[in-house]
Amino acid sequence: MTIKGNEMTVESENDGKRRTTKYTLEVDQTKKPKVYKLAKAGDKEARSGIYSVEGDTLRMCYQADGKPPESFTVKRGDGKERGMDEFERVKP
Repeated sequence: MTIKGNEMTVESENDGKRRTTKYTLEVDQTKKPKVYKLAKAGDKEARSGIYSVEGDTLRMCYQADGKPPESFTVKRGDGKERGMDEFERVKP
């Protein structure tokens, strides 16, 4: 994943096939927890979530309804269908 300004590019591989997906990213650092909006390039519908940056680690938490969760707590069977991704910065 690469973030430059309000553009996020994610490179992935599935069954040996490489794929690049571009997103537009908006962040609101004034909210607690901090909130992001993410939409695939060209899509009008965005998904919201919360994020934190600690050192070289970015955590992004989201839930199935597309609204930002109130915390980073993810519990199985709570009906909120939350997920969390954690990314570590790799210096080129």
